Amino acid sequence: MPTGTKPSKIKSVLKLKTIAERKLLYSDKASGILRQLVLAGVATCWLFLYSEKKDIFRSEWIFPLLFFLAAIVLDLLQYVRATFIFDSEYHKILETHDEQELKNEEKTYEVSDKVHTVSNWYFKAKMLVSILAFGALFSMVLYEVIAYNKNEHSRSVVQSGQLIDSIKYKSLLGVKDSMPPPKKQ
Repeated sequence: MPTGTKPSKIKSVLKLKTIAERKLLYSDKASGILRQLVLAGVATCWLFLYSEKKDIFRSEWIFPLLFFLAAIVLDLLQYVRATFIFDSEYHKILETHDEQELKNEEKTYEVSDKVHTVSNWYFKAKMLVSILAFGALFSMVLYEVIAYNKNEHSRSVVQSGQLIDSIKYKSLLGVKDSMPPPKKQ
């Protein structure tokens, strides 16, 4: 051990092949779960995007929706790009090795570092964009809850199927108001 370095605590010893398999397993699982969450986020944004009462598209919901769509595109690009890289590496190996060597299934081959770096970059970018999307979604849902509660307190009261404005409601309770009652149409 080099002088001046602290000994590391090794809790388990794994073969490189096992580490690679587990990395693949966990990143695949994380990608699958993230994909489902992103699609749920898209559905949530879609529910709030269109306001039937006003017959308009509410543009403030576009922002989190675009983040979710970017996460989906990054997810797709991660796998498409990795497919092209592995295909390229596969053909390089076929071209540079003879048939007898290729029959040996236990033989290992060197591949370019970009096989892992590109895939990891897309994975990290997808995670980051997804976190931003969920942050934007959370803030928009919080905004909707606050706006709904604010609207509930200032809205007129419904009684017996008819709308009664707040001045008439106050008069029913016996509260005096200095404002004149609203004119009937």
